[in-house]
Amino acid sequence: MFFFYNIGCLGWLTIGEIDEKLAKGNIYYTPYAETGFYSVNLITIDVISYTNTTQMQKDTIQVYRSSTDTIGPILDTGSSGLYLDPTTYNAVTSTIINQCFSSNGNWTGICDSSSYSNNNWLKGCIQVSLEELFYYPELIFNFSGGASVSVTPFHYMVPFGDYTITEDLYCLGILEGPSGSNINLGDPFLRSTYTIFDLQNQRIGFATPNPLYCS
Repeated sequence: MFFFYNIGCLGWLTIGEIDEKLAKGNIYYTPYAETGFYSVNLITIDVISYTNTTQMQKDTIQVYRSSTDTIGPILDTGSSGLYLDPTTYNAVTSTIINQCFSSNGNWTGICDSSSYSNNNWLKGCIQVSLEELFYYPELIFNFSGGASVSVTPFHYMVPFGDYTITEDLYCLGILEGPSGSNINLGDPFLRSTYTIFDLQNQRIGFATPNPLYCS
């Protein structure tokens, strides 16, 4: 059993026991499969945002798995990106864009005037402030067994320069993998959760990380 905690201010690897100071709230588990990787069953992704009138918008995307994908979604501590297969990637990004237009939110880099020029979030790093990122949608990754993980825009929009904030320049950390590829849940996902690798019981646990420990 080992545990992975990496929220930007520090990274932490604990072996043999749960370090309760690094997590808060309940731990929710999902089974994992022996594939040579930590493969999990990711079922759906919820895209949640709010309109200018604070009305919630929620769309649920069924995760696609290619017939050539023999591994399935994996947790990868060595990957700097969150890689989705093309079908799931296009569904997630198009849903975010549609929610932007339907909310009249004018989200910087997604559906505002700058997104039609050289400040488009799907074409490279963009100029966007922390205050503007607040309006971007939250993504909920739902796994078999009832476990779910919230990935906020402060996780999937990555500051330019290896997680160092540089003049409000952010890059989308959700990337499109090649056709037929599996989903790779790398840094943007793992930074959003305290992850427990319970090898004896063949399960992965997720808990809300405790950011106060950084202080």
